[in-house]
Amino acid sequence: MQTYRILDPAPAEPNSDKAQDSPAATPRAAADADKHHSTRPGSRARTAARLRSPESRQHRRLVFTLLFQWVREIGRTEHVISTSRLLTWIRHRWEGLQATMQFDNWPFLIIQRCCLQTPMVYRKRNVRFLVDRAGGDQYGLIECLARDMYSRYFSRLPKGRPVRVLDLGANSGGFGLALIVAGFEIERIVAVEMNLRTHARLAFNLVNNIGSNAALVHAAVCEAKRSVHVADNGGWVGNSIYDQHPGDIPTLEVPGVTLDELTSTYFPNGRADILKMDIEFAEYEVLFSETCKSIVQYDYLLIEIHEDDHRKKDSLIQRLDELNFEMLAGESNRWKGVYFFGNRLRSETANARESTRKQRE
Repeated sequence: MQTYRILDPAPAEPNSDKAQDSPAATPRAAADADKHHSTRPGSRARTAARLRSPESRQHRRLVFTLLFQWVREIGRTEHVISTSRLLTWIRHRWEGLQATMQFDNWPFLIIQRCCLQTPMVYRKRNVRFLVDRAGGDQYGLIECLARDMYSRYFSRLPKGRPVRVLDLGANSGGFGLALIVAGFEIERIVAVEMNLRTHARLAFNLVNNIGSNAALVHAAVCEAKRSVHVADNGGWVGNSIYDQHPGDIPTLEVPGVTLDELTSTYFPNGRADILKMDIEFAEYEVLFSETCKSIVQYDYLLIEIHEDDHRKKDSLIQRLDELNFEMLAGESNRWKGVYFFGNRLRSETANARESTRKQRE
């Protein structure tokens, strides 16, 4: 091992002009001298005396004046953070931490999140899935698997037999994965997603957890077969077929499919259990069209209804009643717009069969 000896700077000559002007001849010597003096007895007293000097007080007064003016100037702009906004930000971060800790590998997820790494692989029970926070996957996957966005309705769904599911607006597959975590056996799930990159992550998540029982469709759900231009980006849970794309944003042309086309292709025998629909305002176009007649084949409908100045949820709820779907559970304070409907005709048929079976017994 090599050792190094630090030599003190040579003392300045007392008669030299540099020695009279400054205690050290060079900046390095001055730094070494300060370090040397700081170890002498009484150095704290000298430091306190310098802090009490008029020059030091004037300097601190100037710094505080400039800081006050800077804060006051910020307060005049829109960048000031109110107490309510700050508390909201803290609450959201705390809720996000609580949601993350519900997954089996939460310590590694927190480390990756602090290092801003994405995508990340989450694990919960027997499910392993990919989350790309840059594409907003956390707003779909984590909301489905760590919170009760849809799972609060699962107790009303049949668990005695494998279920058949059509997932419109599947994003990265959160709904199907939530069914698996809840203990449902999936006979078949058809997941439709229009964003190309989100569809790739959807394929990874469903194929790795469900296998060949998952059918993946890269398309946009609408009222008629047509081509739809969607943004060619990393994905987002709020992507809609009605989004306007400036000329500098790349777009991708995807096929448009109807509910009747999907049902006849993937559920030709007429039995299907769950229709989940989250297609960002396209639910009005689909359900008010003549290409949604096959909705009567589904026992239950889980739908997120969106509203704006021109489209109101009450009109769509009335339309679903005309289609013989009755509301079993409405929206909650946390999950605005999420509704659970049951097929009235299928329910009456099932009740009649159950009544007949009991009479025979």
